[in-house]
Amino acid sequence: MANLRILYKNIADNASSISVLTAASVDMDYDKLLTEIKTEVFRSTNTSPTITYNWSTDQSINCVILPCTNLSESATIRIKLYDTLNNLLYDSTAVDAVLSTHIYSGPLTYNVNLFSFGFYSKTAHWIPTLYSTVRKMEIILSDPSNPAGYIDCSRVLAGEYWEPTYNVDKGLQLSTLDESITSRTNAGNLVSNRGFIYDKVSFNYALVPSTDKSTLSEIIKSVGTSKNFFISIFPENSDGDEEHDFMLYGKRSNSALTYKAFTFYDHSMEVTSW
Repeated sequence: MANLRILYKNIADNASSISVLTAASVDMDYDKLLTEIKTEVFRSTNTSPTITYNWSTDQSINCVILPCTNLSESATIRIKLYDTLNNLLYDSTAVDAVLSTHIYSGPLTYNVNLFSFGFYSKTAHWIPTLYSTVRKMEIILSDPSNPAGYIDCSRVLAGEYWEPTYNVDKGLQLSTLDESITSRTNAGNLVSNRGFIYDKVSFNYALVPSTDKSTLSEIIKSVGTSKNFFISIFPENSDGDEEHDFMLYGKRSNSALTYKAFTFYDHSMEVTSW
């Protein structure tokens, strides 16, 4: 089983051009994929959009992440990478986009309106080889059974992930936090004001060799506590629900690197999803 993976340098934001042929409106065009606001989305006019990224210099890619979408469990994703001569470097073919089979299927329309309440799907496509001469990337989505009749996508992440030498400790915690406020009225009735719902994951690196410590320090300093980054605790896990639940795009809390023994450190991390 693969160790935890972190993507903290998102090259998708540095593309020289982004094109989408099926944007629903100017207010929901491809530029919404560049914001860090979960409820600002690109919306397609159909259930089969293609998003194309172009770069003016060579890029390194071994993962593509869609951290918040309304894709259903029957959706597929196809990733195609090209070099500067437009030669095809990689073609994933159409594969399952959503790992979990427990996506919300209630009476409301499954779209951006539910993202703030924790109802959204996440896609992580791990590429077996690191391609370092990428100039163009195509993300081809297909979700004909989506009840909304369109695709809402908040963000696209791509680049080279970091995987530590040793995995995190067992006993990691996943919390679902509900900001609803419950109070009692003057008449004695217990009422609730519904609030936003989001996840938080806490884990510990018990064994961080000095080689990993350099990268971990870079992540801590470059991401800080103000920038979003992506983590997957169980990448490529045979249990799709587990991988889906334990991957988050969000912000970390302040935490320390502790010298444990000669050339080894430990570090605890807490990440709150966006």
